[in-house]
Amino acid sequence: MEQELALNILKTGANVFLSGSAGTGKSYTLNQYIGHLKKNRIQYAITASTGIAASHLKGTTIHSWSGIGVRDSLSIKDLDKIKKKKVSIKDTAVLFIDEISMLHSKQFEMLNQVLKYCRESNEPFGGIQLVVCGDFFQLPPVEKGNGTGAKKFCFMSDSWVEANFSICYLTKQYRQNGDVLTTILNQIRDNAVTPESLELIRGTRTNLLDGGDITKLYTHNEDVDRINSEHLAKINNKSFTHDIEMNGAAGLCDMIKNQSRIPDTFEYKVGALVMFTKNNEEMGYCNGSTGIVTGTYKHDDHGLIPVVKLTTGGQIFVEPESWAILDDSGDEIASVVQLPLRLAWSITIHKSQGMTLDRAEIDLSGTFESGQGYVALSRLRSLDGMRVLGLNEMATSIVPIVRKADVRFRELSIINEAKYATYKDFSKDHKSFFAKCKANGWLLTQGTNQNFKYKRKTGSTSVKKRDIKTSLSASNDPIQNLLNQKGISHTTLIKNIQICCEKDPSIDLSRIRPSDRTLNIISATIKSYKERGNTQPLYKNNAMFIMQNVKMNGGQHLSEIDVWTSFLFLDDKGEVKQQYG
Repeated sequence: MEQELALNILKTGANVFLSGSAGTGKSYTLNQYIGHLKKNRIQYAITASTGIAASHLKGTTIHSWSGIGVRDSLSIKDLDKIKKKKVSIKDTAVLFIDEISMLHSKQFEMLNQVLKYCRESNEPFGGIQLVVCGDFFQLPPVEKGNGTGAKKFCFMSDSWVEANFSICYLTKQYRQNGDVLTTILNQIRDNAVTPESLELIRGTRTNLLDGGDITKLYTHNEDVDRINSEHLAKINNKSFTHDIEMNGAAGLCDMIKNQSRIPDTFEYKVGALVMFTKNNEEMGYCNGSTGIVTGTYKHDDHGLIPVVKLTTGGQIFVEPESWAILDDSGDEIASVVQLPLRLAWSITIHKSQGMTLDRAEIDLSGTFESGQGYVALSRLRSLDGMRVLGLNEMATSIVPIVRKADVRFRELSIINEAKYATYKDFSKDHKSFFAKCKANGWLLTQGTNQNFKYKRKTGSTSVKKRDIKTSLSASNDPIQNLLNQKGISHTTLIKNIQICCEKDPSIDLSRIRPSDRTLNIISATIKSYKERGNTQPLYKNNAMFIMQNVKMNGGQHLSEIDVWTSFLFLDDKGEVKQQYG
């Protein structure tokens, strides 16, 4: 199926399973649909089965979004808690789940249960449009012990049948530039790998991959840890360490530490390549985000902490995070605190799922799971970009039930394609879904965030010129007065005042002008922020990020009001605006 047809089917509001081999543009199609939803103000949630997969679409894990967490089952008490806490579930029109192959059927069943309960609907998944994306030839769900065999796959669950997915199987290749790698990958999918193809893969061992450090993909954590340690040792900078903190029963703390692979001591240096191991939307990183350690910062509570420049841009002052276990009442009974980082010169194949790499060194000699070899090889654009150090028999194996299911998915996609072969105009179906979203209150309203409705506090959130002028003349503390009166954040207030002042330059803000010392600190903060290569104005970042930057420049004593008010008097370069000089 072509991407255009899949996109048109998505816009009808049907539940869709979007699949296809690696490089067929599944993520691209999802992003096109997300753009359509944004344009039409339809509320959506982006999730994935793993943290690193979620980071590629700037989403969160389905476990976190739905509230199911790491549970194996849900009681009525659990459902009540989730319904109370996850209020956005009811107002979401479209739910995306990427890398569906790694979501266990038990979790898929629980998701169905949660959505029906929270949305008070017996429709499949509570009537939400469910868009699942992935390729079951890639890594399967992780299971403990003996597991459930084939039943672990989502497509084997009753909820999969209930969802009645419209199958959209993309077939056109976009990632691989040469036909050789595409041919080999298709041979793996069809269980028809030839001796010649195996020899071609083994022949990449002699490939010379120039250009500095390259990503190294390994099957086992032990190899990954060894390689990362070797790379760290080569950096001729001072070594810093951060020790783990454990609270609660020792057995539970050890369980948290082992399950999340949290080190007792995390060692790093300036120049180290690192990867985040936890989600923190407020701070601007998620599990799988990568970056370079550019320095350290003395934190009031945590001592020296690393400063990381993200690969995607922006800088993070990395504070310790907590991994915790809660009891039935929601109280914390055990927790582990450590920096949410790990070295990232080498990563496991599990962590690479969803990535596209130009160059990589791969060792498949220790492959122990079906799909690992396929995932690793399909990360690359061509054979020229890979160096495969080893290959065992398991490296090209695929679980038989997956191959059988894939054949059926392709058949259903062809049937679906034939169904729409003479369909000339989707607009009626698209408009019908939009009308449904509007009728159910699933559209964003004025002044809302991207995915969630914003509950206004008392009073109007708009700040008009007369509000500012009245407050400036009648109040001893104009800014605080406006904040109390309007029930809005510092950022919204400052933005409103800036807009009003641009429209009416006669507005006199001299009564709220911060001290010269405060302006100098904020000015120095903006300039140092720019010197570190950041292009976005500092005031457009989140409040916590700004306050961390301010503290680095001697502003520990400043309040948020002091800081945000200063932005009214400084330009993007940190210079005092002419009228306030």
